Amino acid sequence: MKTKKPVTLALVGAWHVHTNGFIKEFQKTRSESAVFKRVWDTDPERGQRFAKMLQATWTPDYSAIFNDPEIDGVMIEAETSRHKELIQQAAAAGKHIFTDKILAPSVSEAEDILAYTDEAGIVCCVSHESLTRPDYRYAKRLMDEGWFGDIVSYYFRRSHGHAKTDRLPSSWFDPATAGGGALIDLGVHGISLAVYLWL
Repeated sequence: MKTKKPVTLALVGAWHVHTNGFIKEFQKTRSESAVFKRVWDTDPERGQRFAKMLQATWTPDYSAIFNDPEIDGVMIEAETSRHKELIQQAAAAGKHIFTDKILAPSVSEAEDILAYTDEAGIVCCVSHESLTRPDYRYAKRLMDEGWFGDIVSYYFRRSHGHAKTDRLPSSWFDPATAGGGALIDLGVHGISLAVYLWL
């Protein structure tokens, strides 16, 4: 029987607070079907740490990732302010893309990105890890089956206390880098949930 070649990936940036969790989840569930080959980050020390974790090569110039024909897809965990630049270059190179929320800090940038990825014919997936939660999926099933009748509004609240700890980098509080404040960090989960429930 012919063995299937693993998907070859690269980590483009490790700024996002969810990067570590995604990598740990990857190592638990996908390590046989996919491998990381390269890692780049704006912070060399952080990038080298993730390269070691993934047994991948630290790459100081991200263009080397996009020019590598062996890389099938990229995981973009870089600063939100760099999403448009990085996603468009990845799409132009024919790399499939997984990126963390949010796609872009403005609607116009997001529309530009989607138009570019559509034209390039690549898959671009934006992580909204909340949508994998069993309780949300159960609510979706009940809605689809008509258990709640005609829903005309819903209330969503999500919070955490990480701003009072050292778990978030200082750049997380910089709107120019992160793309916004509490709405982008937590409110976007409610927005994506609303879209998911009513699709």
